[in-house]
Amino acid sequence: MKKIFLITTLIWIHSFSLSQNAKVNWYSFNAGFGNTTNQNTKVVSVVDQSLIGSSQTANVKIESGFLSPFSTTIVSVNEPKDVPKSFSLLQNFPNPFNPITTIKFSLAKSTFVSLKVYNIVGEEIARLVSEELQAGNHQVIWNADGFASGVYFYRLQTEEGKFTQVKKLILLK
Repeated sequence: MKKIFLITTLIWIHSFSLSQNAKVNWYSFNAGFGNTTNQNTKVVSVVDQSLIGSSQTANVKIESGFLSPFSTTIVSVNEPKDVPKSFSLLQNFPNPFNPITTIKFSLAKSTFVSLKVYNIVGEEIARLVSEELQAGNHQVIWNADGFASGVYFYRLQTEEGKFTQVKKLILLK
């Protein structure tokens, strides 16, 4: 899985001057540039959807807002270190098991994956995975508590059947 780290830079403007203690109520700015719910408050500048606004009374002037909405810089990309070179399905462990086992598999690239369990006559009895997965090593824990002792098969299949592999597992109660 690739991870991209972004550094976001916000330039925040905030200046004020007071000649005496005062409280200024802030009101939300309307979308119609310059019009606000307070006649002493006005929109000075809008960059993208961020804004710079000011509020002024006889004794107080406050200017506040974003000068620039975002400046993003990619500083690092993490590449997965252990991406397998090929697709594989490993033998479950423990095997035989009662009632919990772990099934591991490896994907050489990101793809849609189906991992299903079948009984001895080929009927699907459990669907463990049915989704898009990233390249790498994966594991699934199967709890077969509600199933009878016996021989079962599990099959890993990738998108469009490009990779299919089947293994046998034994449930002993």
